[in-house]
Amino acid sequence: ATAEVLKDGWFYTGDIGEIDGDGFLKITDRKKSLFKTAGGKYVAPQQLEHALLSDPLVARSVIVGEGKPFVTALIVPDWDTARKQGMDETAVKARIQNTVDSVNAHLGQWETIK
Repeated sequence: ATAEVLKDGWFYTGDIGEIDGDGFLKITDRKKSLFKTAGGKYVAPQQLEHALLSDPLVARSVIVGEGKPFVTALIVPDWDTARKQGMDETAVKARIQNTVDSVNAHLGQWETIK
């Protein structure tokens, strides 16, 4: 499995990206629309990402979990929206956790976000 994802020093995720002018990798698309967890279950990350993005406080979300025992969300808050609502970091974390919990309530156990 390691040989499949590590080639010539690059970690192959199945995503499509480009190197920007500063030398950073920018993910622009996903090559595969499903990934398989360590438990053998398939997860559709786009559906979870879009569900998280329904919260105005979530600026960006990425779902990961290929070959892992659980699904994880990488979430970037919309700090401008949070400030306009008078929310501090603690309130933003609590709100986003509530959003994750709400999304999880409609998912199968294998695809819940940890």
